[in-house]
Amino acid sequence: MMAYQRTHGFRFSLLDGLVLLIATGLGAWGMAQGKMAAFFIIYVILHFFLFCNVFRVRRKPELIWAVTFLINCAIWIAFGDLNIVWICTTQLFITLGVILHGVKDKSYHGIFAKRWNTHLESYLKGET
Repeated sequence: MMAYQRTHGFRFSLLDGLVLLIATGLGAWGMAQGKMAAFFIIYVILHFFLFCNVFRVRRKPELIWAVTFLINCAIWIAFGDLNIVWICTTQLFITLGVILHGVKDKSYHGIFAKRWNTHLESYLKGET
C-alpha cells in the first residue's frame, strides 16, 4: 500500500477547472433568468476553491463558514431582503477569519506555506 504524500502550496486540477466553469456557467445562466440568488452558486463554489485549493484550510473552519453563511442568509431573509451585497459583505468577515485562522495553524500548507508556516516541515512529515 502506498503512503499518502502530504503536499503544500496552491493546487489546481482539470476537475477543479471543470467544476469552477460549470458552477460559474450555471450561476450566470440563473442570474440571466432573473434569479439573482443563483449568484450564490458562484459565491459558494469560489469559496470552496479558496478554502480547499488556495489556502487549504482544515475541514472544521470550512464547515463553520458554511453554517454561518446559511445563518447569514436566513437572517437577511427574515428581514425580508435577500440582498446579495449585504450578505457577501457580512460574510466577508467570516471568510477572512477562516483564512487567518488557517494561515496561523501549525498545519498550514496552502499558498505561501514555505514563507508563512515555520512548522511546515513537521506537517509534511506527518508530525502535526
